[in-house]
Amino acid sequence: IMIVGSMNWYPNVEGTIWFIENVFLDLIKKNSRYKLYIVGNKPPEVLKDFEKKYPNNIEVTGFVESTEIYYKMCDISIIPVFRGTGAKIKVLESICRGIPTICSDFAAKDYDISDEIMVATSSEDFYNKIVLIDSSSEVRMHLYERMMNYIANYYVLSEDVYGALR
Repeated sequence: IMIVGSMNWYPNVEGTIWFIENVFLDLIKKNSRYKLYIVGNKPPEVLKDFEKKYPNNIEVTGFVESTEIYYKMCDISIIPVFRGTGAKIKVLESICRGIPTICSDFAAKDYDISDEIMVATSSEDFYNKIVLIDSSSEVRMHLYERMMNYIANYYVLSEDVYGALR
């Protein structure tokens, strides 16, 4: 499981803390194999403290040259952002990478993508959707196919009335 974002931006930090305290700790109580990668520049001490307390389950990377390895390594992208800006690009990046994504309803509010990603409205909702994605290859494939279809149709070239491509 991964969360990507600048970790010196308060909406990312507060969303990550909320996710750890309200979802992730319950996940690892049920199954200790879960691992959370917090990928982002300038993580505050509070996030590093979680890593120290749960070294087998939480890794705080700090700055990375590329997030590519984490998108390839992880099975689920989490976007627990409840205010601020920047969530839109995180949603698009996850979709473009084809990784099953669960985000807050705030992060999904500017898109009509309820079939491409999963939107969660509570800690229980995040938890249940993580377990569903983790346990069902059919759900993962459905999400992947919908994401690829969304990207294929995201930019459409068409001619305007003057014949110019837009």
